[in-house]
Amino acid sequence: MCYTIEALREIVVLLNFYSLCRIVVSCGGRITKDMFDEKLKEIKEKQAEVQIKSESYDKADEKFYITANTVLSLAKRAYKIFLSSEIAEKRQLLQFLLQNPMLDGRNLVYKLKAPFDTVLEANQSSVRQGYQDSNLG
Repeated sequence: MCYTIEALREIVVLLNFYSLCRIVVSCGGRITKDMFDEKLKEIKEKQAEVQIKSESYDKADEKFYITANTVLSLAKRAYKIFLSSEIAEKRQLLQFLLQNPMLDGRNLVYKLKAPFDTVLEANQSSVRQGYQDSNLG
């Protein structure tokens, strides 16, 4: 199952309430102020941990989208960048993109490095999907 951060926070609140109810029931309905305060302290600590994790996930999400946007922008401009580059820069770009490039006669045989292989695969599948869709009508 996949939950949103908000749903996970609500689950934590409900579980905390459930925990408090179990303590009250296990004590025969009689709970001391010290017992309640101790459990409340534990709950607050757990909530703080969840908040910290939630914030780190939010930051990771933001970094992912920034990185993905940068990769896609580079991929869109790669050909122009390559053509306008010096030989040494072209070599660096090819080393950045290609995994184990080899010559087979006059043909370059290569495999793209991640994440460029995934971008190419996604692009090719969307092109095929668009082609198929246009023929359905």
